[in-house]
Amino acid sequence: MKILVLTNYYPPHLVDPSDVRTETICEALKDRGHQVRVLTSTGGSAKEYDDGRIARLLQLNDNPELEIGELEEIEQANNNALGKLLDEFKPDVVHVFSLRGIGKSIVLQLQEADVPYVLDVADPWLRTEFITDPWLVYWNSDQVSFMKKMARMGASITGGNKKIPTAALKKGKPIADLFDAGGEAKNTKDFVIPRLYFCTEPLKITAKDQLFPVDHAEVIPSAVSAEKYHGEPLAASETASKFLVVTELNESSRIFEVTEALGALIAAGHRASLTIYGQGSSDFMSMLRNRMLTAKLPVEIRKVVNPGKELPEIYREHHGFIYASANAEPWVPAPLQAMASGLPVVINRAFELQEFFKHRENCLFYDSEDIGLLAGRMLELIQDGQSRFELAANAQSQVLRTFDELDMFDRVECFLKETASGWDQHKEAVAAE
Repeated sequence: MKILVLTNYYPPHLVDPSDVRTETICEALKDRGHQVRVLTSTGGSAKEYDDGRIARLLQLNDNPELEIGELEEIEQANNNALGKLLDEFKPDVVHVFSLRGIGKSIVLQLQEADVPYVLDVADPWLRTEFITDPWLVYWNSDQVSFMKKMARMGASITGGNKKIPTAALKKGKPIADLFDAGGEAKNTKDFVIPRLYFCTEPLKITAKDQLFPVDHAEVIPSAVSAEKYHGEPLAASETASKFLVVTELNESSRIFEVTEALGALIAAGHRASLTIYGQGSSDFMSMLRNRMLTAKLPVEIRKVVNPGKELPEIYREHHGFIYASANAEPWVPAPLQAMASGLPVVINRAFELQEFFKHRENCLFYDSEDIGLLAGRMLELIQDGQSRFELAANAQSQVLRTFDELDMFDRVECFLKETASGWDQHKEAVAAE
C-alpha cells in the first residue's frame, strides 16, 4: 500500500520523547513493504523542505487570538501542502496521527477528497482541539450575530475560503449548528469519522463523553520494544538510589512533587539522586533549573537530543522510575519502557484508569500532592530489595507480554488495509448508525 502519514511532529524534531512512536510505526510499515510518506510541520526546523520521504510543510498555530485573515493564510498553506501530496503520491490510505497545533480543516479536506483515512488517537487532541478549533468555530456556528454572518458571507464572495474546507459534513451536508454562538460544541454527535482507533480506553471514553460517535472505534494499545528496552532488574542484594523521570516538562508533569519527595528523603538522611530527562518551554526549564540550584538537591536535568537512541541506556543507568502526572488519558510510553528495562515504577494513582497498572503487582501508586506518600514509595524501593526486585521482574514480564510490538504492528497494518479496501462500506456502516 501507499500510506501518507499526517502528523504534527516527526523525529528528529521533537516536543516530547513519545513522538518517536509515530516513527516506529512508520518504519515497521516500511519494513513490511509499504510505501510511506510523511507530511509534518516545520516545528523545530528552520524552513520548509521535502526530501521525498518527509515533507516538513505544515504550519503550526499556537496563537488562538489570530484574526480570521491571518488564520486563513495558515489554513490555506496547510491545505495546499496536503493537496499537493495527495495529487503527487496518490495514497491508498492516509494515516493521521496527532494534530495538536494543526488546524482541523485538514481533516475536512480528507473528507471532501473522499480518500480513505484513519485517525490514530494517542492524545486528547480530538476532543480538546477539534471543539475549540478557531477556523471550525468561525464557519460552523449558526447562532451568531448578523454582523458575523455578513463577514462570513463577504469572505465567501471574495473567494477567500473557496479552497479551504469550512463546513464539517454529515452525509455530504453541513452539520447544522455544530457550535453555538459562544463557540461551544453542540453537535459533535453528528461528526462521524468512519475509521479511527484509540491507544487507550480512557481516550475513547472521554471522546464518547464529549458526544463524539466513537462506538465503532477500536482500541489498539501501542507497544514497547523488548529488543530495545530489555534490561536486568537491580539485584535484591543491592541498594537502589538512582531515580529517573522521563516526561514532557510542564506544570502537569508534577515534577516539583518528585523533587520535593527527593528533598524529604535527603533531609531524612537517605542516599538518593534524581535524573530528569525531558524538555519544555524555555520559561519552565529556567524555573526548574533555578529551583534545583536553590534547593541544592542531587538532580541532573539531562538534555533531550535523540530519545529513540538515548532512552534505552538511560533507563538501564537507573534503579527506579517515577511518573507523577495525573493525566492517564493519553498513551504514555515512558512508564512501560521503564518496566521493560527492569525498573520498578512509582506512578500516579490516576493510572488505575488504564487497567494495566496494578498497585503492588507491577507498580506502586501514590496520590497527587501527597509528597509524604511519594517519598515513602521511593523509600520502599531503597530499603526493601527483595520486594523491589519481585515488583520489577513481574512488571517486566507483564509489559513485554501485554504490549508486544509485533502484535501492535499486525493490528495497525490490518486496520489500514481494511480501511483502504472497504472504505465505501465503512462509510455506509457508520452513516447508518
